[in-house]
Amino acid sequence: YHVVSSILNRGKMDYESNKPRISKLIGIDYRAWQIQVSQMLKAQGLYGAINGKFVKILREAAKEESMQDNDDSNWDDDATTTTIILDAKASTLIMGLCSQGPLDHIISLETAQEQWDKLKALYAPLGLQQLESKTQSFINYEPRQNASIASISTELNTLQSEIGVINPDKRPSETMKLIILGPLCALLF
Repeated sequence: YHVVSSILNRGKMDYESNKPRISKLIGIDYRAWQIQVSQMLKAQGLYGAINGKFVKILREAAKEESMQDNDDSNWDDDATTTTIILDAKASTLIMGLCSQGPLDHIISLETAQEQWDKLKALYAPLGLQQLESKTQSFINYEPRQNASIASISTELNTLQSEIGVINPDKRPSETMKLIILGPLCALLF
């Protein structure tokens, strides 16, 4: 009981005072969003929901508890319930941090792991087939309406980084980024 109780309490969050300041995922911002959300899940003790570790951790804890108490008759039910609760908490956080477009892709998926994997497949595929798409997105970049210079720069940095991850030789230079930013800055002022 104590193991289950402590695991459940790790995922509690005061949504009033400690609400995370993470923008909702729109797609192009996936890399930054993914880092922030994974850190938040770690901080809430829910990271196991997206990396497949919950079941392993719970089973190891059950073995420890059964060796101490010699009574593990309810562990399977407790472990299953605990895993479901923690996964639901992680899933709720992930869905709550998605705008409508990404949310539509994951809303029918049952687990946080399935949701996480789907978003990654949609927004962070790192194959050669994405190289052309990301390169064109960088070259033909158009900011969202009312975008700040900081958000424009961040989006271009993200595209630049993603291109470099796929093929370091094709990573746009800083000069290329400045060439794209120049006219955009003139439009903003």
